[in-house]
Amino acid sequence: MRNQPIVTPISYSYIKSDQDIRVLNWKELPVLEAVKDTQIIYFSASTVGGNHRHPRTEWYICFGDLILYWLDETGKRHQKCLNPKGRLLLVKIPPFLAHAVRNRSATNSALLLELADAHQNHVERIKVY
Repeated sequence: MRNQPIVTPISYSYIKSDQDIRVLNWKELPVLEAVKDTQIIYFSASTVGGNHRHPRTEWYICFGDLILYWLDETGKRHQKCLNPKGRLLLVKIPPFLAHAVRNRSATNSALLLELADAHQNHVERIKVY
């Protein structure tokens, strides 16, 4: 599969383990020079965002029980947990990849840090999830 998310494990900048406080300095991320647009997206329990594709590249870092869904070139749907067992992942969404994000939790909210190489434009709605 050539057009799919690229997943890179990343680490917190600092962990204060006696109180389970974790800090991520997003300015230390390797993609920072390409970033032209930034959002923090709040997902309440059981919500879905996306269901689209667009020409920009996005990078996600998630906190909570979020699942990424995407369609491959044949239209087959795939999925990836974005914060497995609390581990941080930097997930690159390439241009024109049809994708959606769902909060799998029925009780807890979740956050997604979205970094992008351009402002959102030319969005095509596609049912992914």
